Amino acid sequence: MCELCNLKKETKYYHATPEYMIVECDKCDTPMVVLREHLKTAPRNTIESMEHNLLKLAARQYGLGRCRVNRNQIHSNGHLHFHAQPI
Repeated sequence: MCELCNLKKETKYYHATPEYMIVECDKCDTPMVVLREHLKTAPRNTIESMEHNLLKLAARQYGLGRCRVNRNQIHSNGHLHFHAQPI
């Protein structure tokens, strides 16, 4: 089983829906939204919801307008995922 399907109990969870979860990335220590399914794409409304909730959470952590969504697939894990990065 992949590392994202079998997250460690010490992983910090911020938000979860049936489609995705927002967790603390254990590699870069930033909020990361991850599609639960092993897919590299998702319907537009799911992606919009993922980004909206990631930015909402990141704004509380970094400040409004002080973060962006990095859509690069930094980890090759089979799950669509985005990171929130401070700017």
